[in-house]
Amino acid sequence: GSAVSLPQLGLTTPVNSSGAFAFSRVPAAFLQINVDSIGFLRQTTFAAVLPNQTSFVRIALSSPGTLTGSVRRLSTGQPIAQARVTLPEIARQTLADSGGLYSFSELRPGTVRVDVSAQGFESLTTSAAIVDSGLTRLDVTLRP
Repeated sequence: GSAVSLPQLGLTTPVNSSGAFAFSRVPAAFLQINVDSIGFLRQTTFAAVLPNQTSFVRIALSSPGTLTGSVRRLSTGQPIAQARVTLPEIARQTLADSGGLYSFSELRPGTVRVDVSAQGFESLTTSAAIVDSGLTRLDVTLRP
């Protein structure tokens, strides 16, 4: 199921089959709202709760995407094993396998910066558009 929480107040409530949720008697404040649902990325937003008023918040959930690809030598197309592929904005990195292949899963949809480097090659910075619930392929070539 899905649940909505107000961490500052220690409150959690389930989301109904229509996607609605409600909290009662919430004090006036600027609150963090977390939404967790199986198969989706956690969404966090903030809302101002005013005294003696009902507040409405719309929250869209997104499913994680995957980035995969290969790192190859520009002149020959040969794979570059152990090339370092980094997503610096989210502090994730991996090394390409012996076939030059790499993969990142559980990525939030949107554009990510991708840095690729390997010993003896020029580094490369590019970007990739991660899609909701999808697979994004990014093959890169490095110049010696």
